[in-house]
Amino acid sequence: MEEFLNNISSFLFLSKDRIKLSFVSFEGKLIYEKEYSKCTSMKNVKEDFLNHLSEENIIKVLDIKENYYKNNLAFYIKINTQFERILDDKLIQDFIINFNEKDKNFDSMRTNSMLPVLTNLKIYVKKENKYNKLSKDMEEYIINNTYLIGRPILNEHRYYLYNKNNKRMDIVKYPREQRKQLKIKNYLGTSSYCNALNNLYIYEGNNVQNFSRDQNNFIRINLIKNEINIISSSFPNRILHSMIFIPECYIFIVGGKNVKNVIVYIIQENNRIYEQYPHKLPYEILEPSLIYINNRYLYAFENSVLDFHILKTDLIKVKPFKEIIIKNNKFNINQKFFGVVRFGNSILFLGGQMLNLFNDSSNKCFIFNFKDDTIERGKKEFKPFEFIEKSFIPIKRGTFFQFAEFKNENKYIPKKVIFIDQFEND
Repeated sequence: MEEFLNNISSFLFLSKDRIKLSFVSFEGKLIYEKEYSKCTSMKNVKEDFLNHLSEENIIKVLDIKENYYKNNLAFYIKINTQFERILDDKLIQDFIINFNEKDKNFDSMRTNSMLPVLTNLKIYVKKENKYNKLSKDMEEYIINNTYLIGRPILNEHRYYLYNKNNKRMDIVKYPREQRKQLKIKNYLGTSSYCNALNNLYIYEGNNVQNFSRDQNNFIRINLIKNEINIISSSFPNRILHSMIFIPECYIFIVGGKNVKNVIVYIIQENNRIYEQYPHKLPYEILEPSLIYINNRYLYAFENSVLDFHILKTDLIKVKPFKEIIIKNNKFNINQKFFGVVRFGNSILFLGGQMLNLFNDSSNKCFIFNFKDDTIERGKKEFKPFEFIEKSFIPIKRGTFFQFAEFKNENKYIPKKVIFIDQFEND
């Protein structure tokens, strides 16, 4: 009886057609209250809740430290000691009947001639680690929303800029006044970057010499306007990390020395805070090659040391990272720091370094088949392209682009690397 009474503020007859909903945190803190008709759909109730509360109020009441994006809120009702998620297609009255019928003390009350009904119902609100804005066709989304691709130039305040529409490559200087005002440093080899929707995102790394910087800036460069914005100067220290854009609005930061947690930045106006992916890596990985497959899986390949690792997570179900065991483990994988691009049901490793560690004379790139978890030597000749952003960017169906850079007599020379059915660079 106690559990039932805890959810009831008063009793009225069945003819009563309205009910007060109290939205509370799982710790019992009241967030919002309002009376609704019992015929109101739960979808409309949720929309009303979100429209009346600012994100700042939700953050304050629920006592969380990171941004509380409204599309990540989940709503539950407590029946006895169990929490059940509220579905959008239900009406409030459906849920009240559901609650009463499951209450262990309700049957004993049926003999009363004046049958009470619930008039105050608690709705429990919490944040769920889910990614609601994953594109159903990530490749097509990037193709339709991106025409500029950039790459920072090492040790300079400039970047290469490729325009896929006119196939032109330029070198662009950081805007002088913004660079001085924001105290933007030269791009270092310990930093990482990725492209997303005509913007270049740079995550500064630690200084190699003293393994620390006075700040770790997370920077966005608008490639259309050539404008720099420091999103945050308080992202955690990282070195030997990689970044990837996951459409429609996520940047995943994976790997790094002495770290296992994965950082997620949500591209949203005025967002200056990162989230942590709810699952850590099972072990440290350095400069992983990242790629999304089938619009839901994120793969991380790492071969920075003697052991070769493949990790995989399901972004829709937000699963823990799973280590992939290669079923035909007959190769010593000596290709390292490579770029990755989808090739049918496989992932082709391009560029990087091919080390002669195992007396292997082959000069063919490796291919990982994600359907059967096997690795083979491909037909592509290995070429020593150096990639920092290791995931190739689709510029049209079946055609992918990435910047590489060569050092020749202390001068860095850019290369456009384009993968179609053939491998060409110019």
